[in-house]
Amino acid sequence: MEKTIKETTRLLAQGIISRDEADKILLGLFSVSGSAFDCLKNIANPLNYLQEQAENDGCELNGQMAVSLCDDANYLRGLANNFLARHYR
Repeated sequence: MEKTIKETTRLLAQGIISRDEADKILLGLFSVSGSAFDCLKNIANPLNYLQEQAENDGCELNGQMAVSLCDDANYLRGLANNFLARHYR
């Protein structure tokens, strides 16, 4: 990330890219960074994530199933893989 910021700044300073192009690059970088943070937060606290998802879907969370998923490495790995699939195709 730091390397991308420095390279974008260098290209902007040399007039190779416009300010708008630099803004798009940096905003995209920070957007992915924020999404990665959210993904890690969901993996670190999957019960909270499951509760939020159930509320958003208008469903009631099954406590026993939720606790089971929180201890399931494959489920947690799936959260990470879904993030990677969305952002690094």
